[in-house]
Amino acid sequence: MHKIFIMCVMLAFVLVAVSPIIAGENDSLHIVLSVEDKDYRAEDTVILTLHVYDNGQLTDVPGHGDNITITVRTGYGQGHQRTELSVEHQPTGVYIATYVITDDNHLYFECEVTSGTDYEEVETLHIQITETEFSVDVNFHGQEAIIAHPGDVVTATIEVRYGSTLVNVDGFDTLEVTGPNSYEQDLTEMPISTGIYEATYTVPMTMSSGEYKLEAWPNGVHGHHDEASILVNVLDVWYHKLTAVGETVTFEVCVADIAGQPISGANLAITRSGWPHTTLTGTTNNTGRVLMSMTNVAGDLGITGYVLSGGYNQTIAGVIFNQQPETPHHSGLDIIWNGNERDFSPGSSVSIPYTAYYDALPLNAQSIHYYVTAWGSDYAFMGGLQQGHVDASYDVVASGTVTTGATGTFIVAFSTPPT
Repeated sequence: MHKIFIMCVMLAFVLVAVSPIIAGENDSLHIVLSVEDKDYRAEDTVILTLHVYDNGQLTDVPGHGDNITITVRTGYGQGHQRTELSVEHQPTGVYIATYVITDDNHLYFECEVTSGTDYEEVETLHIQITETEFSVDVNFHGQEAIIAHPGDVVTATIEVRYGSTLVNVDGFDTLEVTGPNSYEQDLTEMPISTGIYEATYTVPMTMSSGEYKLEAWPNGVHGHHDEASILVNVLDVWYHKLTAVGETVTFEVCVADIAGQPISGANLAITRSGWPHTTLTGTTNNTGRVLMSMTNVAGDLGITGYVLSGGYNQTIAGVIFNQQPETPHHSGLDIIWNGNERDFSPGSSVSIPYTAYYDALPLNAQSIHYYVTAWGSDYAFMGGLQQGHVDASYDVVASGTVTTGATGTFIVAFSTPPT
């Protein structure tokens, strides 16, 4: 029997990205220790959920009191003693343990399960405790960055808390927007409710794109502050991948004004982020498009550049995707992802094709156990985990068993979380 693990990463409010990270093992026991992704503080209760699988199905552990161990340490290293937590049996294959935070700064949870002759443990689950203090959050409808055009009116929400409680402040020492070329604009706050303020800003009629930051420094909160970004576009630029032959990608760049009308005669330059830092140049036709080709694109290639038109200067950045076929490893089990899509909308049905190999030969008519877990819930795409987030799974999205075909192929199908 072989099993695989698929890491499913849920990205803030918009997309669910599934990372095809797969590891093969020759046993049927698999465990997942999960915890809610939140900002943990003193006196909060940490609820740990353990899922135990055998052959891809949730299963109870015989004599679980002796064969399931969940421990916590308040520091890392030999000098910090483990405390064993009591484990409560829930529905089949599910177990719960809880821990009430005192004055801890860090918590390290570990779990071991023995079932018959099988043994499994999870990597240390680390939670960093947030101190009870003032905090400031600046956002645009919950987002840390928005796209805007010259003349747009945008409204930021500013929330001030002590611990988890919203609190009023005696005005703001600094409430302003800063931007390119030493730009500064003072703003005035409008109280909405306890601890919640709004600030409205009109984007300047600039001819150059740039990042503008709305910063808030409330009075009396010991220097705590926050900022959110307004990414000002003066032109709209996007691209379509047309063909990929080997490592050569042909794509079409489109340029329009902020009213959505195509721009003819716009000059653009695109530079690859990695060696040899090739720069492509071109001019849009009467439909606002220009055809380009980039060589030596294997996998994901970052690009940067600019578009000039009628005095407008728009910087651009993006990624060209050109997935290359994987070659199976010459020895042992290897499972290769054959999908095209990496990002999925919340609440959508997903089918991801794979091929299993053993010693580089297709694995025929073998059982594959799969587990899809969701990690994180509110952090920027490509931005990594931010403060207040736990680097651990918070739920098991799907699990099961499939059988490989004659050529080693199989499909993992599941639905992404609704949010």
